[in-house]
Amino acid sequence: MLYRYLPYGRDQFREYIHTLDHYLYDQSGHFVGKVEPGTDLQRQPLYLDEGIYTMITVGNASDFTLLQHSGEEKLDNFFLSTAIRNKSVPDAIYNGDELYWGIKRFIVDNKGFTKSLEKNDEDAPTQIVTFMNNIHCHLQIRVEWTNMPPYIGEYELKLEGIATRYSMNPDNALTTGNGEFIVPSGDHHTSHTLSVPLKSRELYGEFITLRYTDDNIPVLHIRFGEEEITPPIDLSRAFRSWGWKPSNTHVQDYRIRLVIRGNGSVDVSPDISATVEDWVNGGIFG
Repeated sequence: MLYRYLPYGRDQFREYIHTLDHYLYDQSGHFVGKVEPGTDLQRQPLYLDEGIYTMITVGNASDFTLLQHSGEEKLDNFFLSTAIRNKSVPDAIYNGDELYWGIKRFIVDNKGFTKSLEKNDEDAPTQIVTFMNNIHCHLQIRVEWTNMPPYIGEYELKLEGIATRYSMNPDNALTTGNGEFIVPSGDHHTSHTLSVPLKSRELYGEFITLRYTDDNIPVLHIRFGEEEITPPIDLSRAFRSWGWKPSNTHVQDYRIRLVIRGNGSVDVSPDISATVEDWVNGGIFG
């Protein structure tokens, strides 16, 4: 089995994916076992009995990610979840892994040859291809003040409404409108908190979480201790204003700039120091 990652039409597997975990299921969805990765991570040898199988592959999972069955070891009960909680903030999570996943349903005949059960022109009789998809999100937040910030020290950037679990069953997966990539469906939403120091009247933090969808975009809080520095900022309004559509974005890498003015108002805009895949020109949101 060959593994590829083509976010922009060019194979970038080796640049972004450094480990693989393979989970094999039979035709009835029962867990057969983990398959050890090959010496060449992109080329996975398979030595299987005749039958129909589903392989679920996850890239870059570390101790920050849990891959386990909930109850009986069946594909319906296989979930990925964030493993590390922020002990100082109940029900909040730390930054997670930069995760990727791939799914492949295939058949092994009585001669040991493999064939994909999905239409794919790149599959050959003895070589099937699994395309990996990006299933994490980067959100970079930059906060600036036009006047002096009210406090010196560490502030808290907090996102509410972050998915912390994926169903790994392909039947529950989400696809883009044009079917270019497939990602798992997320649930079990919680908050994600970063402590960031004030430097030169600026705050900067980067969140690494599970993916956003058009219907699930978090709310941002900026706090110092127990004090809310600004009202909660609903990022879904900003995303809609700018034409950002996470569900149709293969690589979710967002950069947002907030300017807190002396009268307490907040300007929210894309950080123009970089671009994002689903950029659409838009104005200030605030």
